[in-house]
Amino acid sequence: MPSIGHIAVGAAAGRALSRRQGSRAAAVTLFSAGLLDTLTDGGLGVALLWPFSNRRFFAPWRPIPVAPIGFAMLSARGAFVVAAEAAMFLPFFLYAFWPRRRGGGPSR
Repeated sequence: MPSIGHIAVGAAAGRALSRRQGSRAAAVTLFSAGLLDTLTDGGLGVALLWPFSNRRFFAPWRPIPVAPIGFAMLSARGAFVVAAEAAMFLPFFLYAFWPRRRGGGPSR
């Protein structure tokens, strides 16, 4: 479960690896995992404050469908969830994998 621990690990990883490429992405991923989980439409909610509290949270708006577990993922519902998540997160994948030029200055 994403929790304060995830946020702390994300912040520590981002700080410790700040000179390495991708460390910020790792920190943002760890930090945002719990917040994205609050946007799902099922389950018991997310224990964002664990281990300090067992309270569970949902966001007021929950557009992300919950995926079926196990072999049920191979059902029509599973295919719907995969398609919905692909549509929602495609812009982020395109941005992340878009080719970029190396180096920041003009070449000599």
